[in-house]
Order: sequence, then C-alpha cells, then structure tokens
Amino acid sequence: MTETLERPIKDWADSLWDQGLCNREDPSIFWIDYEADDPDDREYKERTAKQVCGECPIRDACGVYGLRNTRTAGGSTAASPTASAW
Repeated sequence: MTETLERPIKDWADSLWDQGLCNREDPSIFWIDYEADDPDDREYKERTAKQVCGECPIRDACGVYGLRNTRTAGGSTAASPTASAW
C-alpha cells in the first residue's frame, strides 16, 4: 500500500523539480555550511539562493514539499530556519 502512494508523490516531486528555477543554477549555492564556508561565500550563496527562490514559480509548493518531507535539498533548503529564501 505504501509503495502505491509513494510513486505518485515521487512523480509529482520530480515533475515539480523540473519546473524549479534552481534546476538551472549551480546546486552548491543551496548548500550552506555555516561553520565551514567563508563568510563572503555564505553571503553570496544566501543572496543568490534568495533571488532564485524569490522569482521561482513553484516556490510555495517546493517549500511545503520540503517541510513535509524534511529534505536537505530543494524546498527545505529554501525553507530552513537558518537559510530561508522566503
């Protein structure tokens, strides 16, 4: 039963991901290591991620998906309390 529910959710998430503006960017800007990254690098990553997510047509759906699935990429990166792009 769980497998039948997981596949449609994964298909939806894959389809959603294809529409995201982050898909056209270097993925490293969405991965911020607050202990290891240089402060200038962190500032650049945060500023760029906020700009990309702020203009993205699927920002809300991505954020909800990320929060519900506690992912470490995509929506939850944008929606994390420490690196919110919202």
